[in-house]
Amino acid sequence: MSDNPLSEFVARYRDDPVLFVREVLGATPLPYQADFLEAIASGERKISIRSGHGTGKSTSASWAMLWYLMLRFPNKVVVTAPTSGQLFDALFAELKRWVNELPQDLQNLLTVKSDRVELAAAPSEAFISARTSRAETPEALAGVHSDNVLLVVDEASGVPEKVFEAAAG
Repeated sequence: MSDNPLSEFVARYRDDPVLFVREVLGATPLPYQADFLEAIASGERKISIRSGHGTGKSTSASWAMLWYLMLRFPNKVVVTAPTSGQLFDALFAELKRWVNELPQDLQNLLTVKSDRVELAAAPSEAFISARTSRAETPEALAGVHSDNVLLVVDEASGVPEKVFEAAAG
């Protein structure tokens, strides 16, 4: 047995975000949500979910971000949307809701701020950062470097192409 109490946690959930959602967050993903989570775990580089409003896309993204933050160290997760309202009132609010669903011992590992969720022991090495995407500031998503990077774009059709170009460059 390892001296690190998180070893068993990492071994159980590192490659299985659906199990993480079920057992750690106490939720049951819909089939499309499970497919989305499994695609991220398998290393898919570009995933798009097209659906109506209120179907669980922000919930799915929140689950993925928390799983990635806690099980892909070091990492940087950047989440963006075309407007601050969409980013903070919808997606980041949903993320914070799910942080509160984590068991208390796991919540204690995180520092939650207005625009960031950080791993308290390594805030510059493992975090989720909210950044609004605008045509006049396409560099908002550029320069994100880590062994593990996850970029989540909500309402991608409203994000200017220049932002995607800057993130890819």
